[in-house]
Amino acid sequence: MVEVARRLREEHRFAGYIHLKTIPEASPELLASAGRHADRLSINVELPTEAGLSALAPEKTVHSIRGAMGELRWRIEEAREARKAPAVLAPAVTRSARPKPPLTSRS
Repeated sequence: MVEVARRLREEHRFAGYIHLKTIPEASPELLASAGRHADRLSINVELPTEAGLSALAPEKTVHSIRGAMGELRWRIEEAREARKAPAVLAPAVTRSARPKPPLTSRS
């Protein structure tokens, strides 16, 4: 899905809204790429109680889910701050002024 979002933005110049979802323990690199190309990222958190996780998803823990949410939150804040930073602009280039032609008097 991240690759689809990348291609939409970069190859097709899609400027519409893209919302991607992630899962706990997704790779940080994948999250970073998703964040570059999506307008919104959200995390799918199912069964957020320890008992529910133990019964239906024993490989997941509340700790890992909270860690993933914290990582995503940190990246969102980092991106928000980067957007606030002033853009570095190249110095303006001016053309030298053309000399004005001399005034002639009509007598």
